Amino acid sequence: MQIRICVARRTDGSNEKLHGGEWLSLPMPVNELDKKLRRIDGTPADWIITDWEAPFWIEPVEDVYWINEAAYAIAGYDKRLVYALCGCLENLDMLLTVLTTGLYYVHYDVQNLQDVAERLMQSGCYGTVPTAIWRYIDMDKLVQDLVNKGWHMQNEVNTAILPLP
Repeated sequence: MQIRICVARRTDGSNEKLHGGEWLSLPMPVNELDKKLRRIDGTPADWIITDWEAPFWIEPVEDVYWINEAAYAIAGYDKRLVYALCGCLENLDMLLTVLTTGLYYVHYDVQNLQDVAERLMQSGCYGTVPTAIWRYIDMDKLVQDLVNKGWHMQNEVNTAILPLP
């Protein structure tokens, strides 16, 4: 997964006057990142992120090198997994923690949480449920139970995720 950020230099110490602006595609090798940031000039304290293309929120004053490291870290994961986690976690730190610890359940290629509930029934998560009585089960209540447990549906990538505490 590639992340793009636009970095500019503040010329007056505020976010009012900006100079230059360089779009960076992350992750990239640190020596290449250094070269691109030198074109912007100034020090890391002068840099501000004016725009970004990423599945998570990036603060304007975020450390560019840290974002690059994070981009390397998430590059090895399935794009759908990253997007689904970004939809239910508060920040990049939480995303990295959940990814690196593997504390999540995920179901790919689902249209909604009802599909997840059906898969869980088929796998025996609710015990042995004979197929003949499935039509008598209130799927809306099972879906509500999944929501209450913290399941999140990311429709853009047809993925349901449950990050674990």
